[in-house]
Amino acid sequence: MWFKEVESEDGTVTTVPTDLTDMRDRWQTVTRVGPMRVSTVFLGLDHWGMLYETMVFKGSGNSEYECERYKTRAEALEGHKSIVERWTDIHNAAVKPVEE
Repeated sequence: MWFKEVESEDGTVTTVPTDLTDMRDRWQTVTRVGPMRVSTVFLGLDHWGMLYETMVFKGSGNSEYECERYKTRAEALEGHKSIVERWTDIHNAAVKPVEE
């Protein structure tokens, strides 16, 4: 079953059933960490109760390095933040010069 997000005036986001023609304006957020791209999106498709997904890609390619799914937008935003922090730590460790 497909879903869409509906945001009320107070900012509350809920999901309601929809058809595929209503999927053109899906919510997403993207953060770049060095050469990596962290992308969190509203899937619109119910994956065993999970409606949001964060994936990590290298550059503009589609090779996936990590994938997490969430039930709510709040969980997705928190998960996105956590993954960005983890990949930032990885990137900073990789580019940090070795002290002699």
